Amino acid sequence: MAVKRPSHPTAGYKLIEIQAAMLSTNRGDYVIARDTGDKASFIRKMFREMVAVHKQHSKAPLDMAGKIALRRAIETWFHIHCKKRRKDAKIGTRNYSARLCFIQAEENKAVISELVEKLREEDNMQKPRFHYYQRAVNTLISKMSKTEWDKWRHIAIRHSQDGPPMAIRIQ
Repeated sequence: MAVKRPSHPTAGYKLIEIQAAMLSTNRGDYVIARDTGDKASFIRKMFREMVAVHKQHSKAPLDMAGKIALRRAIETWFHIHCKKRRKDAKIGTRNYSARLCFIQAEENKAVISELVEKLREEDNMQKPRFHYYQRAVNTLISKMSKTEWDKWRHIAIRHSQDGPPMAIRIQ
């Protein structure tokens, strides 16, 4: 005999299509929030957005039990869809750092090359090119603002979780 689920609202909340799409587009932000320790505030933000969407698309208002069920639905959705990769799935890949993502970005390669050539000319090319390359990267990173550095750190977290884009994989 099958067990009958209770009909009261705490049994669960069925996400509508728009809400599921919103959650799907925010997967990367959830991964960043989870890895930086801001998961609770991110869930609260998503909950407020979901309540607003519910008010727009549903005739019935959410009572307290419905809000609790919605919050659990959001947490469950992210728990299911944003799992960390297993150890065996990471074989052959790497954990990306913000520095590595900065170096691999196409828009930074030309700037780094120009600075390397400038440093080599100033020093009369006495040391190997790699020495100047490291100095150039360190110089550019030290001039970076905190918000720009956070951007590269978030990209690194996403690359470590989901893998880098195909353009970087080909390199």
